[in-house]
Amino acid sequence: IIDEKLIVNQANSTLFSPLSRGSGGCYYASYTLEADNYLDDEGFAIINGINTDGFEEIANEVARYVHRGIEIIVEEDIIFVLAPSESIAVIYYIELARCLSDMSIIATFTFLWMDTPGGTGGSTGGSTGGSTGGSTGGNTGNTGDTGGNTGGNTGGNTGGNTEKPPITPDDPGHIVVNLTTSELTGEVEIGDVYYLIVDIYHTKQEPIPKITNIEYLVNRVGTRQGGVLYETTEWICPRKAISAGRFEFGAIVHFEGETGKVNSNTVYVTEMCPSISKFKDLPVVQNRAIELWNETVNYSRLNQSTHTTREFGCFIYLNTGTGEYHCGSTIPGDPIQLTAPGKGTVRFVYSEQSYDPRETFDLIVGTIHSHYPMTWAVHGLERPPGPSKDDNNSDLPGIVYDYSYTVLAGSPVNISNNPMKMYVYGPDRRETP
Repeated sequence: IIDEKLIVNQANSTLFSPLSRGSGGCYYASYTLEADNYLDDEGFAIINGINTDGFEEIANEVARYVHRGIEIIVEEDIIFVLAPSESIAVIYYIELARCLSDMSIIATFTFLWMDTPGGTGGSTGGSTGGSTGGSTGGNTGNTGDTGGNTGGNTGGNTGGNTEKPPITPDDPGHIVVNLTTSELTGEVEIGDVYYLIVDIYHTKQEPIPKITNIEYLVNRVGTRQGGVLYETTEWICPRKAISAGRFEFGAIVHFEGETGKVNSNTVYVTEMCPSISKFKDLPVVQNRAIELWNETVNYSRLNQSTHTTREFGCFIYLNTGTGEYHCGSTIPGDPIQLTAPGKGTVRFVYSEQSYDPRETFDLIVGTIHSHYPMTWAVHGLERPPGPSKDDNNSDLPGIVYDYSYTVLAGSPVNISNNPMKMYVYGPDRRETP
């Protein structure tokens, strides 16, 4: 959490925050750590000492989780956070304190980056690590007002209008709600967590009335699918990518008194389908590919008198809520006779899957299908292995289970010097709906 004085400094026009509205750079802080011995759930004593090397390992692990654009340098009593924007740096400090708290380590950070060259350093007391809404470990004190109200006033340079409008002398000024995101590229992958961040200020530095509610809104671009994503008073709202598509986000801030409510600008984020590299090697996928091959072999054996075979396939799904992959039911291909050159076909028919971005579902992310043995083909035929031309033109990432080398008519199903393997074809990821 951030020191209470820092929140006051950012909200009160008579005091000024030492934090910059930086567009990138180094956001460094001094830190202290307290690690206590404790008993785990099974009653075993845990000796939880931590040194600089141990802290550096944790700090880098959290950085990889928060944002791929963060770099960390840890010294004995200073941590340097090189981040794309100040808002991302603040989120990082919040998550680092939370992670350490989960390990019964109390962390105190004092921000040291400056508003102007030669200016004073960060807030007195810094931030103390703790789980939200309580006290942790060795009695850290009150941690009731956590993350969301912290660093909310940080500008960020991600997807919002950070320029203040010009004010004429007779203009009384007004309250501005600027919305940004922690994802600089505007693109994330299903399962990623990113943040919506509001920056609330008065154009003439007048006091801001008490905030009674903040509504974070999401809508699928070009549709009416969406609505209120989250209601809170926190200035930072986490969003887990659960629905492939391009989405627009906004915020409505409700104030006490006559101010009423103020709408933010709109920011856009694209939530992409996963790359095939995320699931092609999973046991659930590889085992299903072998099952489909066995179905093809059994069908070919049963119809050997007519030299008929067919391929079998299925869709690969991602549960966007749990992050688990699974394979669908079998889709039989068109029967073909191996009496002349030909090709097998499995027809994959699917919907766009354009749903409300607040709901989880089973997202189609790819396909699997089998090719077929040539054991019962007419003499003289042969077949090259791997994806066909039609396979490579697929709209979905695909996997085909086939021989490693060209296979000839009459060859046994299992060929010792021609092993089976998985081939990948088509696009790297399903196109975003």
